[in-house]
Amino acid sequence: MKNVRLLWGLVGCLLLLLAVVGWNYKILLGTRQVAQVGSVIITETDWTQELKRHYGRMVLEKMIDREVVIMQAKQNGITVTDQELEVELNKLSERYATIDQFFGAIGKGTGLAPEDIKEELRHYLLLEKLATLDIEISEQELYRHYQENRAHYNQPPLARISAIYLKDKKEAEQVIEELKQGADFQTLAKERSVEIYSSSSGGDLGWVSLLGGDMEPQIADAALSLKPDETSAPIALEKGYAVIKLHKKKEAVIRNFEDVKTEIKRELALNQAGSLEKVLERLRKGMGVQQFQNN
Repeated sequence: MKNVRLLWGLVGCLLLLLAVVGWNYKILLGTRQVAQVGSVIITETDWTQELKRHYGRMVLEKMIDREVVIMQAKQNGITVTDQELEVELNKLSERYATIDQFFGAIGKGTGLAPEDIKEELRHYLLLEKLATLDIEISEQELYRHYQENRAHYNQPPLARISAIYLKDKKEAEQVIEELKQGADFQTLAKERSVEIYSSSSGGDLGWVSLLGGDMEPQIADAALSLKPDETSAPIALEKGYAVIKLHKKKEAVIRNFEDVKTEIKRELALNQAGSLEKVLERLRKGMGVQQFQNN
């Protein structure tokens, strides 16, 4: 699903850091038993040492990078306000039914609590600001990019849809019959849908584009002809079938230059800055980072 878009690498490079560093090492550095296999005892010390052996270097580098970004931001007077954080969260979660569903989707795959996700996003935005600190882009360049890419910045017509994915047409017809008899769509999705990601949320796909790209085109086509609270006939997919329910629709939104100027400036500046990994390398050199641990 394109709904899960941690576009900026929030879930990518930082997950392992949180997963490993998040443990309380004051507790782990002990001999309490954590498992037993036959006569073999595995202690917390064994566990910790194995984590360090496999992931120690990676975690150390992420810890260093975090401190480098924080120190460089302080030196340059750069901060990320709560308002900026809120704006970014709203962008990332706009295709989800609620902000809680967004946090739930990210948390399910990563184990991160909402506050952890916010802190990782704040850290990423700090890095972005450092990466683009000295980059200037003229008004003419921004406007030219807007003119050449207008469609990209418009909001397509959207629909909030729930779906039950099924193996064959017979199962789809059975589900439709149960719905006609008063069965709850969300409950059936959790019990019967073969698509694990959406079934856990009662089939809710969030807000998806009716122009396609967010889901199977057959579902987008079916949603176009539905009215709010209507349920579809069985929809044949490449593999299996689906039954969908349309909750709401939003009309397309045409955004003018002033609406998207800041967004374009950020996009073009990041393109000029290059990969954030290379930016981090430059920042590390500027801070004179030294590593004393070889293992």
